[in-house]
Amino acid sequence: MNIIRFVGYDGMHDSKFWFALPGSRDYYLILLINSPSFIEVDGKCQEYPAHTVVIASPNTDIKYGANKEDFLNDWLWIASEDKMLSGFPQLNQPFQVADHEYMHSLFKLLTWETSSYLKSTREICHSGETVPEISERYGFVIPERRSTEAENTVSNQLVIEHILQILFEKLNDELQSNVTGGRCNQLFNLRRKLEKNPEHHWTVAEMAAFVYMSEGHLQMLYKKQYGISCMDDLINIRLQKATDYLCFTTNSVAEIADLCGYVSHEHFSRQFKARYGVSPLKYRHKAHESKKSS
Repeated sequence: MNIIRFVGYDGMHDSKFWFALPGSRDYYLILLINSPSFIEVDGKCQEYPAHTVVIASPNTDIKYGANKEDFLNDWLWIASEDKMLSGFPQLNQPFQVADHEYMHSLFKLLTWETSSYLKSTREICHSGETVPEISERYGFVIPERRSTEAENTVSNQLVIEHILQILFEKLNDELQSNVTGGRCNQLFNLRRKLEKNPEHHWTVAEMAAFVYMSEGHLQMLYKKQYGISCMDDLINIRLQKATDYLCFTTNSVAEIADLCGYVSHEHFSRQFKARYGVSPLKYRHKAHESKKSS
């Protein structure tokens, strides 16, 4: 069963906007944020681009606000026992959506339909479209209303449930598309960033922020994509870079360690020997001898 507590669309606030919902609530919050934003879930705050969705489960603290620009959003507060929502694979973890216009239209329809307990949504809304018009444009199948007030209320509830199911399915489709499509590009860009900047003192939190994911979600997707954790891959990238420095420069081992992001050159030497079986200096010597003999 789904009970809508509050729903709206095209919310606009200035660049100083910041809003908090306590974890004591008994309903889900579904946000479609159409501007750059900050989102904090259970104390972890990150920056996100426009067209980000977050589904905050009941009993979860969430704060969100503007990031330098006016804050634009659609929102839904809903008490629900629907398994499509309670079992959603990425609760409390924001993700980007591609078809944000379609989702925006769903928030519109939900707003109009819930308001029709008091006023028929068949009237022209401020956007200039009726529910049938927007339903036809986006391919929704919305049941017709009946004539009496009691029957109209029942029909209205059926319409709302129908739109909610479309919304839940669309959210899931967007998440899956995000993971298999756009997320691959984001992970590829992250890996290129690591390769170009191995000297940077990377943390998982910083990598996650770069691709707008939670740390746990990043580590899961990275391992799935590349067969290795992001930190272990970074070590591989650094050590591979170190072999290039050893072979083609005259930098000292300490300098190479620094260029590859190691605070301690002793730690660098230990990792290098564990990977290649020899110390960095012996590796350099062997490389130079090999060049002479060839």
